[in-house]
Amino acid sequence: MKLKRINIIFFVALMLSSCAKEWLDIKSDKSLTVPLKVADFQALLDNSSVLNVVSTVFQGEIAADGHYYTDNDWNAYMGTTYQNAYTWTNEVDGYVNDWNAPYNAILTLNVVLDGARKIKDEPGADDVIAQALFQRSRLYFDLVQTFSPVYRQATADAVLSVPLRLTTDITQPSVHSSLSEVYAQIIGDLKQAAFQLPIDPLYVTRASQPACFALISRVYLSMQKYDSALHYASKCMDLKNQLIDYNTIPTSSQFIGVNKEVLFFNYYVPMPILVTDYLIDSSFFSLYEKDDLRKQTFFQVNGSRIQFKGTYGNSATDVFAGLALDEVYLTRSECLARLGQVDLSMNTLNILLETRWKKVNGTSTFTAKVASNQKQALEIILQERRKQLILRNVRWMDLRRLNLEPETAVTIIRKVKGVSYTLDPQSYRYVFPIPNEIIQVTNLQQNMGWEH
Repeated sequence: MKLKRINIIFFVALMLSSCAKEWLDIKSDKSLTVPLKVADFQALLDNSSVLNVVSTVFQGEIAADGHYYTDNDWNAYMGTTYQNAYTWTNEVDGYVNDWNAPYNAILTLNVVLDGARKIKDEPGADDVIAQALFQRSRLYFDLVQTFSPVYRQATADAVLSVPLRLTTDITQPSVHSSLSEVYAQIIGDLKQAAFQLPIDPLYVTRASQPACFALISRVYLSMQKYDSALHYASKCMDLKNQLIDYNTIPTSSQFIGVNKEVLFFNYYVPMPILVTDYLIDSSFFSLYEKDDLRKQTFFQVNGSRIQFKGTYGNSATDVFAGLALDEVYLTRSECLARLGQVDLSMNTLNILLETRWKKVNGTSTFTAKVASNQKQALEIILQERRKQLILRNVRWMDLRRLNLEPETAVTIIRKVKGVSYTLDPQSYRYVFPIPNEIIQVTNLQQNMGWEH
């Protein structure tokens, strides 16, 4: 019954946005269909299949490094959008769903916000508003990482970004916002939401105060604002800081499962390209040391095929793309190093790594990582970040921000059906093209480099 109620309310939300004339014709019956109560808005927010799965954008993960697809898998399972993403091309128009799905979810969240603000004095309305602000901010951040240039303080006011749709008013045209406007909206909404959210939500698919702080930290990290990213990572860890001991996870397990590190749960739409066909490069696999339990917990090796199986989802196909404490530890460690606090940064990293290392007779085999200077610390931390956060919806963000620095810039090369493709660190292809279908409807300006 609960699922049926959610589906009915979600349908009504979409109808409100797309059928204005028809709505005017039947407005006398609106009390029968329109969400009006806090419980109605919470039901919309609890439609996790839309807000926590379908709306999760993942072409950045396909485009990133550390993995490959065989030619057979390319032909059988990739599809136009992800073939384009994997080769950083737009040979056949794609990316439509990866634009539409987040914006459809944003529409639902705007229905919640517009409605809940009208009853803000009712018990629970503030919590519902905060949840919606968190979810909308998360979606806009994913859109920015996909369809907008990387954030640079000096140019953010002038750079065009994605449209900000902040109400259910369908007569409002879609226009580019500046990159600084989008980031300001994201951060402002998250800060507004944070203290209205519970520390321990009823369900991990709902927003919480620690998750909100973790997301703010991620956003500031993408902006290279390391003092602010550190501040919010620390605020998150003041509330939640427990890590799981990987010694408690059977190496034969096909997934890790939702655990105490998880702050907010969402995952990618289950697809072969993110599960069975997502093959790990042997050079990346070799980075893991012998007693590093991630080598067995994260990967299944079958001949030359190395598959990732370390998801924090509740099945092998629930590839976790949410927020978790391991990422927060790594962000805090990196920011401390960048701010010159090398010893403290390594201490934070070592607390995390010790829980990933093999124990013998109850004694850890882990030897603490040490760094004598900032450069060495960052090299160690960034490698561990890459090794821990596989398929977490952060690698593409990391590549974009790290490519701003010559010391950490990466050139990616891959071969498909005998053809080599190269992604240079400063390539315009670190921004995906706006789908042609969307441009035809909205007259938005195509992202630079994709105009032809």
